[in-house]
Amino acid sequence: MPDPPRVTSDAPEIARPTTTFGRALSWSYLLSGGRVVVNLVVSLVLAALLGPEAYGLVAIALVYVFFVEMVVRQGLVAAIVQRPNLTNLHLDAAFWMTLAAMVVLIPITLVLSPWWAAVNGLPDLQAVVVGLSPLLIMKGLSVVPEALMRRQMEFRLLAIRANAAVLLGGAVGVGSAFAGAGYWALVAQQLAAAAVEVALLWVVSDWRPHPRFSRSAARELLGFSGHSALAGFGVFLYQRADALLIGLFFGPIAVGLYRMALRFTEMVLELTTGAMMTTSLSELSRYQENPHAFRDRALSIIRLGTTITVPMLGVLAVCSEPLMRLIGPEWAAAAGPMKLLCALGVTLAFATYTGPLLQAMGRPGVLAATTWVAGLLSAASFIIPGLLLQGTGTQEQVLGIAGSRLLTFTAMTVLILFPLWRKTIGLSVRDVLKSVVPVLAATTLGASVAWLISTTSPFTGGNAWMSAIVVAALAVVVIGGTAVLFEPLARRPFTVLWPTVFKPKSTGRHRRGRATGPVHTPGVTSGGP
Repeated sequence: MPDPPRVTSDAPEIARPTTTFGRALSWSYLLSGGRVVVNLVVSLVLAALLGPEAYGLVAIALVYVFFVEMVVRQGLVAAIVQRPNLTNLHLDAAFWMTLAAMVVLIPITLVLSPWWAAVNGLPDLQAVVVGLSPLLIMKGLSVVPEALMRRQMEFRLLAIRANAAVLLGGAVGVGSAFAGAGYWALVAQQLAAAAVEVALLWVVSDWRPHPRFSRSAARELLGFSGHSALAGFGVFLYQRADALLIGLFFGPIAVGLYRMALRFTEMVLELTTGAMMTTSLSELSRYQENPHAFRDRALSIIRLGTTITVPMLGVLAVCSEPLMRLIGPEWAAAAGPMKLLCALGVTLAFATYTGPLLQAMGRPGVLAATTWVAGLLSAASFIIPGLLLQGTGTQEQVLGIAGSRLLTFTAMTVLILFPLWRKTIGLSVRDVLKSVVPVLAATTLGASVAWLISTTSPFTGGNAWMSAIVVAALAVVVIGGTAVLFEPLARRPFTVLWPTVFKPKSTGRHRRGRATGPVHTPGVTSGGP
């Protein structure tokens, strides 16, 4: 395993990576893919063993941890990756600021945990919050070395580290669940995964902090990261406030059902859009001085990400009912919300590009304002159904929340984000829609056909495993086939593989050993999607 780029002195700037976007993206997909596969298996096993209430309880406890981590990481990671002139003084300042923040926040967590349990009416919540508090230190120790690796596009090392952590953490969680640990199995899973992540990160990283603190370097970082940290509050509101607000209105069972439905949607987004976002900030930061090239590169990234993301969300929507039936009857109420959340995932697949686009352009203030608007709208999408659906059944409550979020974020994307893209980077709505309409139409058609066939097929109503396998295979074939027909970009792998697998017979017109010239594949360029 080669060492990551070494940072050896303060004076020289830390150079941008020479790794191509295509290579970095491949490792980013491996990072996300391995983690998603393991998470999928672990989630299925733990959900079947523990049930919705245990999932909901731990999800509510994790709200605070995710809040702190998101605010800190949102600011400093982006500042380190985006900053044109970066030295060791910046890295040392970022490390000590992060560690100090986490050390201060742990006692606050312990003091507030009884209040948090009382607000939610869950006595067990206090112990779970206290048990999860070491995550703050472990997450804080990871921020700077991980950000440096992202800047250098060392996604191969990050992939190894992340997949090992998910695998070992999942093994600890599943083993604890089989041993009868109940919701503590989920706590053990989180702690074990974080411990493996931070340990492996420091093993493979060649950077080490120095016992010094530069106020000027800290001010330079905070000038960018302050806005990004402010944006982190908005990100938290629309990504993690669900457990907070659903728990307050409806209790842990509704939280567990909603979070499970959302978890599968998030897995698809992590595997597709998440991998694209991980590399796009580093890639787009290269073009921040060339607006025309920046716009073209951004459009190509959005188109590629959409072509990969939307069909997979369509497959998940078709498979939602047999998948929930496979986990257990107590999870059946999550199937309907999952369909709506898959549609929400299509909207979020667009919305999540706003962060890398604005950060790469050096516009963290605009990003902060945008994410706060999104966060407030997200909170409203929970509060309104929370007030209106009091006294209804759990399934109706979760369906109402999923529908409310779908309507809210679709309106926000059309009315706020698309105009913002046009104003800040010159990316018109027409250009975006022209590039993504084919795959949207293909997925809608394919998912409709696959769902109709699955509801009438005699092979989808019996054994849960057989039903899930048949419906999944059907959805993949039908939706994948329509995507290939409608979207030229979806045909690219076949245009590359076809001449390789099916080589034309030699005509004998070329002598052996003589080069016949380079092979050119239309639409395929080096170093990009």
